[in-house]
Amino acid sequence: MKTLKRILWIIMIIVLILVGGLLAAIGFAPSDVRYNILSFLEDPNYVMATGVFGIILLVFALILLIDLLVHRNEKSEYLVESDSGDVKISKNSLTSCVRSSVSKFPDAELTSVDVIVNSKKESVDANLVCNVYNGASLQDIGTMMKKEVERGLIGLTGIRNVNATIKLNNQSNTEKRELR
Repeated sequence: MKTLKRILWIIMIIVLILVGGLLAAIGFAPSDVRYNILSFLEDPNYVMATGVFGIILLVFALILLIDLLVHRNEKSEYLVESDSGDVKISKNSLTSCVRSSVSKFPDAELTSVDVIVNSKKESVDANLVCNVYNGASLQDIGTMMKKEVERGLIGLTGIRNVNATIKLNNQSNTEKRELR
């Protein structure tokens, strides 16, 4: 779930809880308290409708809250979205595929990766930052790495429209990490 959507859901839940609780409290409060709050709620039909509406809002907020809690750690991208069902792939799988493709180049080290699946456009975009050691040709290794990453993502996702953007940093051997 995207961050903006999560924030909107949280705001909706808070509003629903506040409005639902207020309406339920007004609907089921003693008549003298209710009269002081809203004088038009003396009609029994208004009282019942307000209480029922408040409970419905509270149940709706509870359903939204449970849905939010269940999907809070979802780290996956949609490959296919349709009425008959959705196909998802985890961010970890996409990142591992890119790491595996880059690891085939001994003079390169992946420092950051961001893979985005756009199911509407049926495309995959990969943004990589790599360090290149041993004075290897940046253009040659970049072209080969781009092809290898795109080939791996096409094989994993089945989506043909894959675009890998690679930023290469030329590093000296002394900066290379001992562990890979």
